[in-house]
Amino acid sequence: MTANEWFSVDSGAHLRKLSGFHYHHNEGFLLDLVRGAVRRGARNIQVEIKPRGFRIADDGNVPDPSTLQSLRELARHDLEEARTESLIHRMIISPGIGWLAIFAPQPETAVIQVRRSGGWDHVSIIPGDLENPASHDSRLAGFHTIVVLENCRRTADISPLRLMDFLRAAPATIRINGEEVRPGHLLAGTIMARRLKRGPHSTGAIIALPKSGEACRLVLTDAGIPWDEITSPPRKGLVYHLQVEHSRAPALDFLAGWDEPARRLYRLAADAYPDLPEEERQRLEELFFLLHRYSGSYETFRQVAMFATIRPSRLTSLESIKVRASRGPLYFRLQHDGPGDRGSGPGPVLNLTSSQLEFLSRCDLHLRRVSEPVVLRGTTFQRLRQAFRTFISRLAGMIYRSAPPIPGEFLSREEKALVDLLAFHLSRRGSVVYPGHTKAFNPVVIDRRGWLPVWVGPRLGDFPIRDLIFPRRHPLFQAAAPRLGRSPGDKDLIVALFLAAIMETRDR
Repeated sequence: MTANEWFSVDSGAHLRKLSGFHYHHNEGFLLDLVRGAVRRGARNIQVEIKPRGFRIADDGNVPDPSTLQSLRELARHDLEEARTESLIHRMIISPGIGWLAIFAPQPETAVIQVRRSGGWDHVSIIPGDLENPASHDSRLAGFHTIVVLENCRRTADISPLRLMDFLRAAPATIRINGEEVRPGHLLAGTIMARRLKRGPHSTGAIIALPKSGEACRLVLTDAGIPWDEITSPPRKGLVYHLQVEHSRAPALDFLAGWDEPARRLYRLAADAYPDLPEEERQRLEELFFLLHRYSGSYETFRQVAMFATIRPSRLTSLESIKVRASRGPLYFRLQHDGPGDRGSGPGPVLNLTSSQLEFLSRCDLHLRRVSEPVVLRGTTFQRLRQAFRTFISRLAGMIYRSAPPIPGEFLSREEKALVDLLAFHLSRRGSVVYPGHTKAFNPVVIDRRGWLPVWVGPRLGDFPIRDLIFPRRHPLFQAAAPRLGRSPGDKDLIVALFLAAIMETRDR
């Protein structure tokens, strides 16, 4: 086998595989044809997508006759392989494949019509049953080149909406199926996009901050039309998306030249932080904290007031927090712990999210968590019932204040055991009713029925002593005393019945 035979290529297969190699989307061949029109100076382009065909019209300079002749040759099946390969390599215009894109959808008919001084020239690249519509279609007035592809075998999933997205940045007025493409950039899912006016390749460059993720994204365009997309990890903690007019493969260090524009964008974001919606502020916090985690730098956002405080309720910056922390411990509470007005501590208390706490912990600050009081919440009915019982307790205290206590020797053994049990239980350290400190209770039994089975009297002067008042004729007292005598093992149940009344009416 000779070297020539070894390296021979099926030129027909080469032509068919070009689109699969170059195009990342089904609309790729249309992008190539529109790009070619923009390169020829077109400022108005019309794309029509039909179930099995396409028409692209533009007002740019018409293709030269040699290009049209080369396309006609390539469509022949009897062309020599060497000649076919030569034409393919000569007609490819990077990025993309240029005019060779008309072969990508495998049309049965391909015609290019050009307007010359004597009228329309009808050039059949792939002959077929196609009339000459340009000469009598008023909608094509003002256009100079029309590409018509009919009965295409590869037309699956061609989306006009997706094509519009790809063509937003093209420097021309483009209509797709009669609807004009709205101009814009190609960096979807971003916030705070800025067009760069200085720097490398600044013409046509746009930089933006992504709404999510931690990857840098580079979109390369030619004639404002995307041809490649590259993603990379954060650069020194900087996360940004970049659209650049660049018609060749970028060097390995290409993104290095965009670090400073990205830092400027971060500074702009820090200045705009107070006026942004809550969702965008949270995203900027993520980007700022990511920058610090990778680079250790917080200079970009140290003046941004993004940390909430309680008592007083306001926003404060990292700079202010560092000044406060230099004087002593910095107190904080987490927002998911509950309502934001419950924390207490010397000086302002920070009301932090988990991510903010993690960031501040990396800044070597002396943080101390404030204690949170236990807050018991009930239904409206429960709160009203508790208020009513408290009122009844205080009213009973006033009514029975003058009632003489029954001396202990006049109480039965079961009655005395009951009041001693309850007084002892409440006086223990860590009682569920009065937790924390030991309190002394003086049991008092009065010869009344009362509305409640027991209530706590007021403090006796400055001493931690209260009366524990039992109305002897209350049904619960009369039932509990003999029950305790008969079944001492039921004492926990009996205590629970009395404590329920005390807990609803307690007054510290």
